[in-house]
Amino acid sequence: MLFNKKSVSAVLYLGLILAGGAGVAKAQVIDTVQATIPFQFQAGLAVFPAGTYTIRSVDTLVPSEMEIRSIDGRKSALFIVESDQAKQAPENSELIFEKVGDRFSLENIFDGGSAYGDEVVGYKHEKHLTMEAAAQQVTVPATHAGM
Repeated sequence: MLFNKKSVSAVLYLGLILAGGAGVAKAQVIDTVQATIPFQFQAGLAVFPAGTYTIRSVDTLVPSEMEIRSIDGRKSALFIVESDQAKQAPENSELIFEKVGDRFSLENIFDGGSAYGDEVVGYKHEKHLTMEAAAQQVTVPATHAGM
């Protein structure tokens, strides 16, 4: 026999690790997206003026950390996301903001054609604070950077 019990266990363990990692990567936006946002908004803890921004995963090994950066490179911030699933896959890539009064907060990032995307962590806490306020969702189209 070519394989012993120890080597079979190691191969099975490695397969489980790789399968688990593939599930995490599949469930989140990993490409760089770009969008022109026509209003001031909050992403994580940072506030940004209207403008064109790129959003990307900082490290494909840590898909929960993302960076938003103005196209001119003058303003950027890191924020944390967790995987999210839309009820229906958007046809095109998009950013979803929640508007409460005159304040916009980045809520979700979705790649076109996939129901799997990202939800900005910390946003859920804000959502509980604004549950009583009249909130509405605003969608901003996005493209893959360089397209």
